[in-house]
Amino acid sequence: MNHRNRKAIKITPKRITQDRRKKEWFLCLKNDTVLIGKIIRKTEKGVVAEHWNEIIPTNEKEVFTKCHKCSKGNFNSNSCEFNIKYSEWHQIVDIQKVKGKLVLKVPISAYLTEKKLILNMKHSQEVRIVITANTIENAIIQNNIANNEIKRNLIELCNKLKGKEIVEFYTDGAMEINKVTGNKMGIGWIAKLENEIVREISFSCSLEKWPSSTRAELGAIWTALLAAPSNSQVHIHTDSKAAIEVIEKHREDNKLCNWFKVKNRSLLRQILSCCIAKNLDLKLHKVKGHSGNLGNDLADYLAKSGISTNNVLNIPESTFKDMMFIPKWKDQIIESSLRSFVNITTAIHYETEWSKLSKIVEITNQNQYNI
Repeated sequence: MNHRNRKAIKITPKRITQDRRKKEWFLCLKNDTVLIGKIIRKTEKGVVAEHWNEIIPTNEKEVFTKCHKCSKGNFNSNSCEFNIKYSEWHQIVDIQKVKGKLVLKVPISAYLTEKKLILNMKHSQEVRIVITANTIENAIIQNNIANNEIKRNLIELCNKLKGKEIVEFYTDGAMEINKVTGNKMGIGWIAKLENEIVREISFSCSLEKWPSSTRAELGAIWTALLAAPSNSQVHIHTDSKAAIEVIEKHREDNKLCNWFKVKNRSLLRQILSCCIAKNLDLKLHKVKGHSGNLGNDLADYLAKSGISTNNVLNIPESTFKDMMFIPKWKDQIIESSLRSFVNITTAIHYETEWSKLSKIVEITNQNQYNI
């Protein structure tokens, strides 16, 4: 890019994190003056930063050197320091160090003022760009569902429900316990519109990894929400009290540490994120299982049928904006309480090593012979 167009760039805003291990470079405004600083330490409310001064620019790049004393900061141990709060305006900047000097990769104006990018070139021919806009419902399905058959089914069902202001779903999950091949899960749901069960609007598939009855129930609820139209009121009827309680408990919970204590973390995040993205008014209702309720009985049948299907639903990774990592074990997301998982895994490791000790092997062999 021609250097005369560098000031037309607009940078995506990035803010200072509260992770005390990170020492970011940033710019801020103090008394309408732009300051460049490097974080020295972080507190609960803000940061203490080392001040850097601009010197004569080179090739239209802003160049800075470490400030030792000025009226803008506080002199301390041969360095000039200043404070800002997290709530004050600031921007993370990309830098490179050249011989003890700081060079910004893009100009300060890119962080402060939005300008149009004007390229210093002439177009020899007209360029026509065609953009195909997708609906938000279909885009969410395509972004989160990997299985093509499940993706196609959900998009078709979503199109059938398009425009509905109130939608009801009967959802259910099923789990088949098999010690040889491993436990399997199935999920299913059926729609209810204007007090009528609509058999043509129903769904079922299988679910894998971290098998539990609650996980299957949550999987059914999530896929029903994926098919629901945006800006609608969605009523979920389920016989799982556990699924209702865990969703209600974590609707307003934004504390990162609490989410590491939760089972089926990715599924819960998908459910809550889907409601926010599509502006759904979610209502959860407990129904009694196997009580002759037609909607619940049909959902139960669909869930059990889903166990044996080849259409497997994979739950994509879901993170917080401040989450620096996703806990995994052997390339699988850990969906149980992280502390419990680590404790159990560590205990199994130690017990396995203990059982391999020569003295223990002798005792074990003796017991086998006595039997």
